[in-house]
Amino acid sequence: MRPLPPFDHDGLLPPGDYELDFQGLRESFLVAGAGGKSQTWDAPWREFLVNNLQIMTAQLWSVGVTEVFADGSFVEAGTGWNSTRTSPDS
Repeated sequence: MRPLPPFDHDGLLPPGDYELDFQGLRESFLVAGAGGKSQTWDAPWREFLVNNLQIMTAQLWSVGVTEVFADGSFVEAGTGWNSTRTSPDS
């Protein structure tokens, strides 16, 4: 897998798959932010998302699912509703 690149000029990760363990994800700019560039970056919320993703992933692994992908608003630089919604209908 490729290393995690920075967000592009649109605030998105470039297309592709980037393999991270949960500790690597927690330490990445996807959770911690990109060097304090945003005053509205919600690192605690993103940490909460990672914690829940880890729980769900463990449940999926326990029933034989071997690949889990996190995408959507979690991998965007935005700090608006897309980064904090809890369901597709929110």
